[in-house]
Amino acid sequence: MSLFESLTFILSTTSKKLKKKITKNGGTLTNRLGAKVNYFIITEKQISKKLEKRIKIAEKYKSLKIVQQEWLQDSLKKNKICSSSKYALSLKKEKEKEKENNQEEGDQEEEKEEKTRKRKKDQKEPVGKKRRKNAKKKQETKPKEKEKTTKKKKVGGSRVPMVSKLWKFDAENTVFSKDNIYFNSIMTKVDRRENHHFYHLQLINTIKKKEVWYAIHSHWGRMNSPGQGDNLMYETEKEGIREFKKRFRQRTGNSWDKIDNFEKKPNKYVITDFVNMDELF
Repeated sequence: MSLFESLTFILSTTSKKLKKKITKNGGTLTNRLGAKVNYFIITEKQISKKLEKRIKIAEKYKSLKIVQQEWLQDSLKKNKICSSSKYALSLKKEKEKEKENNQEEGDQEEEKEEKTRKRKKDQKEPVGKKRRKNAKKKQETKPKEKEKTTKKKKVGGSRVPMVSKLWKFDAENTVFSKDNIYFNSIMTKVDRRENHHFYHLQLINTIKKKEVWYAIHSHWGRMNSPGQGDNLMYETEKEGIREFKKRFRQRTGNSWDKIDNFEKKPNKYVITDFVNMDELF
């Protein structure tokens, strides 16, 4: 029996090599999306608008699995059909990655601009001024370093937080907790242009018609502005926790499991003692 016998595939590319690999192993190729198609294999790293439309249509079919090219390669290597969950492609996740990459690029550009400004200032300033400034900086930084060692960061993880007002899913909604710690964090940061930003991250436990879902809710923007938000739904607790911890690390540079030993990182968010957004504004 062939590896891909009785399976139907759609390729997002016209690669003859991939087509041969599928047909040699008993698979059938088609160009039409439908319920009879088993796998939609995406080979492109950057998704075009045309391909995005096709993926949106494909997501409507529950039996159709949208996977990356690596799924095909690994299945052929192991000579067995690999689980699609590891290789699954989601438009929401891809858009999130793009947002994060754009944000990182923006921060890097701001850093470069700031460095060039400082360099120009240093070139213009006389030597005597520079020495006086450096001496002042040393005096200012010494007491601050002492404060860092004596002050302990308070973490508001045990107080009961409310579900974000932006979360409008009609169901029984509560902020997820484990070992008396609520998966809820309100963070702030000041960028290079001295703009104040906030980021609210929650893992929401939502129950509707006896079905339990785990939703990642993010709300971010400039301070005293409505900001913007997005939501991601997961079927299992494990997936929800993993995504929450991943986002927390990306924003702060710290591990959620070691939150009591939180350290401030350059160009990253800092956690606050606030539990609800009403306290922040």
